[in-house]
Amino acid sequence: MSNTIDINKMKKTFLWILTAVLTCSLSASLVSCSKDDEGTNVKTDGEPAEYTIMFYAHGGGDLDPEILDNIDDFYKGDAATKSKVRVAVCYKFSDANSLADNDPTSYEKFKNFWDAWSNCTARFVVDPNEQSFSNDQASKVNVHHEGSDNFTHPDSLTNFINWAKQAAPAKNYILVISDHGGGYTPDDEVEGTRGIVYMDKADKVFGETHFTLNGIVSAVNKSNTHFKTVYFDACVMNMCEYWYGMKDIADYLMLSTFNTPGDGGSYDVLVNALAQQDIESALAAHCKYTVQKWDNNDPERLHDMAAIRTSDIEAFGEAAKNFTDVLVDTYTNGSVETQETIDQATSTAFKITPQNPYYDLIDYANDLNRLLPTEFGSVSQALVTAFNKAAFCQESCTYLKQANRQVEVSVFMGWEGKYDYISWNKDFSKVEWIKVTNPDGSGIYYNGPVDSPDIDSSMDTDVAKAYGSTFAATYEQTAWDKATGWSRWIKANKMRPNPLHESVIRNFDFDDPKEDDREH
Repeated sequence: MSNTIDINKMKKTFLWILTAVLTCSLSASLVSCSKDDEGTNVKTDGEPAEYTIMFYAHGGGDLDPEILDNIDDFYKGDAATKSKVRVAVCYKFSDANSLADNDPTSYEKFKNFWDAWSNCTARFVVDPNEQSFSNDQASKVNVHHEGSDNFTHPDSLTNFINWAKQAAPAKNYILVISDHGGGYTPDDEVEGTRGIVYMDKADKVFGETHFTLNGIVSAVNKSNTHFKTVYFDACVMNMCEYWYGMKDIADYLMLSTFNTPGDGGSYDVLVNALAQQDIESALAAHCKYTVQKWDNNDPERLHDMAAIRTSDIEAFGEAAKNFTDVLVDTYTNGSVETQETIDQATSTAFKITPQNPYYDLIDYANDLNRLLPTEFGSVSQALVTAFNKAAFCQESCTYLKQANRQVEVSVFMGWEGKYDYISWNKDFSKVEWIKVTNPDGSGIYYNGPVDSPDIDSSMDTDVAKAYGSTFAATYEQTAWDKATGWSRWIKANKMRPNPLHESVIRNFDFDDPKEDDREH
C-alpha cells in the first residue's frame, strides 16, 4: 500500500517552507549541521502536560514531504489541546541527492531548503503559540550519541527520549517512530532481524543501517521510560513477533499489518483526541480517521491499523502456543488426508505483502477450524478470542469490508525451516526473482522473469550470499518463539505457504504505474 505524490499537493505542502526560506537569509546554523545537543524550547516550568508525543522520524530517502506534513499536523490543535498535549520532534532529513533522484522537479524548486537540511536533524518542541513549523523553531543536532550521528543507534533514541522528557515533561508519554518499516525476516540483520527506520541509502556512512526491535527496546529501557503508547507509523509492523518484543515497554501499541501509505497518520486527529478523550478512545479515533484518509487518497490499496492492549498479549501468546501444539501434532501424527487438508490451508493462507513471507495468523486459524473443526475448533476459537481482547480497535479499508474480510495480525511463516522473498516488477505482472533462505543461513536465487511465483526446478539459479547466522540463532531466540514455539511449525510444515499476495489475486489495475509510488 503506497501513496502517489501529487505535484500540486507537494506545492501546497511546501508553502510554509518557502515562506521561511525566502523571507530570511540562510544563517550559518542552517547551512551547516552543528553539534549542539541541547535543542530548543526546553521549558520545564509549570505543570506537566497530560501527554507528550515524542515523534522520532527519518525521511528514508523519499518520505520527507509527507513527514513534514505530519509535523505540521501537530500544530492544528486549539489552545486547550496544546495545553494538554505537547509534541517533541527529532527528525532526520534525507540526503538531498536522494530527493533529487526521487522527485527532481520539487527538488529543483526547493533546492536551497533541501541542500541546507541534507542529512541533518531538526530537534524541537512544537511551540503552542505557532500555527506551523518554521526553521527558527528547530536546532540542528548532528551528534546523536557519543562520537557519531547514526540516527538508528539505540543511544540516539535514548538521548532524544531523555531530552524530550526535560523539554516537554508530561504525565504520560507516547513514542511515535516514523519511516520505512520492514517487518520480520531472520536475514534482515543478524543481531536484530526486525527492521524499522531504514537510513537513506545515499548516506555514505550509515546508509545500510536501521533500527532493530531489540535496539528500540534497549533504548527505551536505558531511558527508564514506560510509554503509554508506542506507535509505528511504518509498513508491516503489526506482527506477532513485534507484539511480544514490545509488550513490556508500553501499555498500548498502534501498528499496521499492510504497507502504510506515504502520507502517514492523522496526527491532527490524534492530538485533539488525546486532549478530549480517554486513551483508548483517542487511539481508536486515530486509527479510524487515518484509514479513512488512506482510503480516500488511494482506494485501490489495502490499508489497516490496529490498537493493542499489551496487558492482554501474554494471554494471546498462551492461546497461540496451544494452537501451535495442536497444529504440529496433528500435522506430524495425523493421517495423510489430514496432512493434505492442512497443506490446503497453508497453500491458500492470506499473504500480507507481495514480497515477504508474512501471513494473517487469525485467518489461518479460522481456515483450519473450518476445514478440520474436530481438531482445531477449540484452539482456533480460543486464539481468535484472545486476539479480539488484545486488539480493542481494528480499522480496515473499504475493499476488505466489502469483501467481508478482516486483516488481524501477521506472523512469519515458511516451510522445512526455509522461507522465501519474491521480487516482482512494478506492475506485478512478472516475477523478477525468488530468493529461498535455508535454515543454515545459505540461500538460492531462482531467476526470472517468469509469470508465476511458483518455484520450478528448471529455472536458472544463483547461490545467495549467506547472511551470517541461522534460523535457530535468530528466529528461535525471539520472545514470540520462546513463548509459543511457532518455529516448530515452520520446521515441521512441508508445504510452501501461498506465494500470492491479495493484490495480485485481485488483479489491481496497474496499467498506469505511478511514478512517485511511495510507502512507509
